[in-house]
Amino acid sequence: MKTIRVAVASAALAVGAAACGGAAAAPSATNTTTVAPTTAAAATTSTTAIPTTSSSAPTTKELAVKFLALVAPYNAEVIVLNAKYPNGATDTSQFEPLIGPMTTFDNGILRIGLTGQAAIDARTMVTADSAVVADIDSSDGTDITRDFAATDAADNALRADFGLPAVTQ
Repeated sequence: MKTIRVAVASAALAVGAAACGGAAAAPSATNTTTVAPTTAAAATTSTTAIPTTSSSAPTTKELAVKFLALVAPYNAEVIVLNAKYPNGATDTSQFEPLIGPMTTFDNGILRIGLTGQAAIDARTMVTADSAVVADIDSSDGTDITRDFAATDAADNALRADFGLPAVTQ
């Protein structure tokens, strides 16, 4: 069986990112509730302000921070596997610990509000990751090198969308 080495997506990457935040918008709507009287007393009305928030899209920097947070557990598992198999894995079952973090990343990246090319690149990455998971689940694994390469390419495209440096092996 082939020996396969998994590259760490961002082990040596240091990104200085400020915490995401913003000012809350001023209240712009009111909710009026009328309470029916339980006695002969007159009905009372209470007014509560409902704050609204801005629905502006996240900035590239905010998306980069979210991306790095999502990919961190996967990268940590890759570091563990690379330490465990310094000459590379010799069996696809050795990659099984990657499935959970990869699936968590894939589910998360599709929900962080990506648009345009970043959304396309995220879907490409999820598709590539699905092929890797299928390779790990199979006993054959002949396509795993190719599929990890497709995942790496999709990862670098997504990183470019966020202004992050590419990962090299």
